[in-house]
Amino acid sequence: MDDDIRPLNVNQYNSDEGKLIASIKWLITRIYEDNGIPDKLRELFYRDDEGNLNLTNAVAAALTNGSLYSQAASRILRDPGLVNQSHGTVLRALSRSVEIEVRDSDGALVTEMALISTDPLRLTTHLALIDALMTAHMKSIITIDNVVTAVSEYTMVEKREEPMDCIDSLLFWINKICLLVRDDVERNDILLKGGTENITIPEMEDLYEDLCDGTCITALISFYRPHEIQLSDICFNDPISLQDCRYNLGLLKNFCEICLPWNPFHFEIDDILYLHESLQPNVNAFLADLFYFFEPSQSESEQQMQQQQLQSPTQRRFIPINAIPELRAQNLANRPMHPPKVRNHHLAVDRNRTLSLSSQDSLMTSKSGERQNNSYRPTTLPPGAPTMSFGALGGGNGSELSSPNNGFNNGSENNGADQNNKSDSTNLTAIRLALHQRRQEYEQKQYMEKLVICLKL
Repeated sequence: MDDDIRPLNVNQYNSDEGKLIASIKWLITRIYEDNGIPDKLRELFYRDDEGNLNLTNAVAAALTNGSLYSQAASRILRDPGLVNQSHGTVLRALSRSVEIEVRDSDGALVTEMALISTDPLRLTTHLALIDALMTAHMKSIITIDNVVTAVSEYTMVEKREEPMDCIDSLLFWINKICLLVRDDVERNDILLKGGTENITIPEMEDLYEDLCDGTCITALISFYRPHEIQLSDICFNDPISLQDCRYNLGLLKNFCEICLPWNPFHFEIDDILYLHESLQPNVNAFLADLFYFFEPSQSESEQQMQQQQLQSPTQRRFIPINAIPELRAQNLANRPMHPPKVRNHHLAVDRNRTLSLSSQDSLMTSKSGERQNNSYRPTTLPPGAPTMSFGALGGGNGSELSSPNNGFNNGSENNGADQNNKSDSTNLTAIRLALHQRRQEYEQKQYMEKLVICLKL
């Protein structure tokens, strides 16, 4: 176990630096865990000529542009839509989803303008947002029901014992497990490391003050992972010395670095030894992570799988070709009896019923070969739709119509009638050509719309 080289003297401990380092490390780990951290984010801090701790330019930029916050919020709130969103969106999501209002050290609400400020970089404002994310993270894991259910697997929990909130739930969990360890020690006459027979495993009264000696938290770990931290390795001296505290906290630090999937311990030993009030949200998040590792729930695993599915690319869906004609036939039965009326502004033709009725002759032009060439277009006529023969307009038989240039009355012997028929034939030819063109456009449009609908199904 590596020795901690930070100062033992509490007067030399810098709580502001401890808070900044622990918070930034937590934010990065929340997004990337221990793998896949970008190279530019591996160096988080540097010291200037005066020895002051500063953020690197890459980290400062990632804070002010909101990329780190949006990614962390997306994972914590299980909302992929938050990725690449603004500070304001993250603030609103925290307020809406977990009812957390982000306030700075002065009690004022944190604003997006303060977070994007670069000159100066408002560290206290950013730390307030990170604290809010840590609280949201804790609440996503620690609930009264989750903790009571977990503890009930090992011992009986009476209703009057149940915790009141998330923080109380953490204290309740640690104490209940420590009592189980104490019972096992007393039942099996296990000698603890401390030098006297009267030494026992203590009970925590305050989550933060009693964490500093490391006895209860390491005892909890020995319950879940007895092969990584053995109970005989923990120092339970009473009273316990500063060196003993540092020893126990060293066990805790090494365990988190080596034995867990990713390291949730973002502190130095002195951060816990001289625990400052500002680090309480960090401690809450750390203990929540331990609960997550030691008491994994099926719901958590299912939610992670759902999140991965939401973030994965959507698979393409292919429609069998033979399904398209069936959809066409189904849509054909639902069509109206008459297609949309044709409006021709280029021809001075009176609007009459022939323009709104479907004609079986309307495509019999000199370009009727286009009909065969474009046979892939579905017909627009439903079964049994009324039709009108253009030949009937002149009083002739529509079956006698061999081409649009023959006129309407082939048996007429009146010269005036022939001239009228020629004029009518010219007009009708133009109408038919226009109708043919419009019908082609209409059928093509209908075909493409149905094809798009089929492909989307």
